[in-house]
Amino acid sequence: YWIAAVLGVGFLSISPFVLLFSQGDFSVAGVTSSLIWLLPAFIVSYLLLTLRGVALTAVAVILGIVSLVVTPSPITLDSLVYVSFVLAVCLVLTLIAALARDYDLHEIKRQSGALAESEARYRDLFSASVEGIVVHKNGVLLDANPAFEDMVGMPLSELIGRNVIDFIAPEFRALARQNLNSDERYEVKGIVRDGRRFWVEIQGSYRLYRGEQ
Repeated sequence: YWIAAVLGVGFLSISPFVLLFSQGDFSVAGVTSSLIWLLPAFIVSYLLLTLRGVALTAVAVILGIVSLVVTPSPITLDSLVYVSFVLAVCLVLTLIAALARDYDLHEIKRQSGALAESEARYRDLFSASVEGIVVHKNGVLLDANPAFEDMVGMPLSELIGRNVIDFIAPEFRALARQNLNSDERYEVKGIVRDGRRFWVEIQGSYRLYRGEQ
């Protein structure tokens, strides 16, 4: 991919100068009509290769301008200055765009890495906690740690999709529903599949889980 992109950008960068020499029109209008075809090189280099593509395009353009100077051609000084100025402006703007794009990509990678690291730390704490922890959305259980599995005597595969209220004794379910999305601490009696009951202290908090609140 990279080799094909480099060859493509190089071809697009050199072709306008070849066209200019083949037509032999070195007036401002002739030079402009030929070198306007450098725009695809700028666009492709930005889209495919970012900074490397811009650098490659810059080298090709500089070599092209040098060829206009060192080879016998009737190009006037005004035309050469005009062309050099326009191409320099295009290169600078493309470079600025490429730098901004690279910076944005770097920030996205950095933030993604930080998020992944944070999620890994959370998962380690989640799994290692000796207290039962569940993740739910509107009462539907999405995840639970090993301590909660041991507490209710059910594996995670059977817990996912259950309503967390099912694990509250009937006489405490109204209280649990009232505090379902609250961060207040309260005590209720839990109940498990075999009918065993036990006192449990509950406190909720809002967290992002797989991109959702």
